[in-house]
Amino acid sequence: PARAGAQAGPAQAARERVMARIKRAEIEGRSDDNEVTIRKRMEVYREQTEPLVNHYRQRGVLREVEGVGSVEDVAERIQETLG
Repeated sequence: PARAGAQAGPAQAARERVMARIKRAEIEGRSDDNEVTIRKRMEVYREQTEPLVNHYRQRGVLREVEGVGSVEDVAERIQETLG
């Protein structure tokens, strides 16, 4: 499934993700999700997590699981992926 901004450049895709999260935060009443906080999370991901993801992907040991859905659905996909 295509993500928002998948056809746009990386900067546009990042802006769209931030705006989607801000909208979700407003709907859900989450005061901890504001533009500054979300941008910081994305920065930390790019600096700390993304290099690890790339490392394990290159080694051929990364398993990716779609994390959208109910807790039960995601847990089931994790179990299926890990075997």
